[in-house]
Amino acid sequence: MSDGPVAKILDVIDETSRSVGGQEHVFYFIHVKKGKAEAQVEIDNPEYTVSLDRNKGTRLGLKLDLQVSTKSLFIKEVLGGLAFAWNSTHPDSKIRPGDRIIRVNKAQGDAHSLFEECKKSEPLEIELRRGSAVPIAVGLHTVNKTGFANLEEGQEGDVVKVDEDGDSLMKFIGGSCDGKCQWVCRQDYDKFIFEDSDRYYLKRYSDFKELHTKLKTKVDAGSSPIKQLPAMPDDERFGFRRTMSSMGMGSFNQKRKEGLQVAVDMLLKQLTLLESEPALAQFFGQSPLPDVSATTKELLKERLAGLIAKHRKSEVIIKK
Repeated sequence: MSDGPVAKILDVIDETSRSVGGQEHVFYFIHVKKGKAEAQVEIDNPEYTVSLDRNKGTRLGLKLDLQVSTKSLFIKEVLGGLAFAWNSTHPDSKIRPGDRIIRVNKAQGDAHSLFEECKKSEPLEIELRRGSAVPIAVGLHTVNKTGFANLEEGQEGDVVKVDEDGDSLMKFIGGSCDGKCQWVCRQDYDKFIFEDSDRYYLKRYSDFKELHTKLKTKVDAGSSPIKQLPAMPDDERFGFRRTMSSMGMGSFNQKRKEGLQVAVDMLLKQLTLLESEPALAQFFGQSPLPDVSATTKELLKERLAGLIAKHRKSEVIIKK
């Protein structure tokens, strides 16, 4: 595994014949391999405590949502500041999106009180509760920590599907369960170690353009660890070159794929952790698919699952 994150654009997929909706029907199939420091995600204890010193007024670096019903502050994003510094030195108790703040010093039981306490320029003892489930996605590798149902301790598997409730279908490898699939409820995720080293995505050119715009704003402001922003490959005009390429009469899509690969390589070479640049961490985050209609998303889920299976099969053949 690489010390830092790497991403490979494996293929260009034209979904014209599948009625994906909208004008943009070319997708890039991407395999992301996280670095060693980001690969493993494991939930040990549902609650944990961190100490962040705001004596000097340093920002917490958390994007928070006040949730009165749960009497807590929901963490939407880790943006930097004290939270990022804590995560850098406490890998076993990282503050993660999806966790909830349930106590700040003596304040608890009221979301507004928690929020006001977070604003104070003083040492803060913050108690948090982990999200109800690991941020789960197709492509995660799993290892069973203890015997569970018909699974043996140490049983390995891969997440092949995730439903709307966050439960996952896992395909197991080796042992008596070799090749078998089984649904696992999110409440049982604490019985597994999730290795988040491999993730797969379908992205559109417009998604890359949106990422480029976000990064340019941050780079120009000097607020990103990325110092050199690569140029984007050429856009198409009136869909002509893409149409020619899909007819086998041109190479526009392939050349644009190569240009996007050069850009992604340049970005990731400047980072040791994806999470050190939130815009990139979000781009290569939990959702493997772009923001499309529900019908299109179901079509793309099916397409992505097939592409992942084909890619993994080819990797096995190459290793042999």
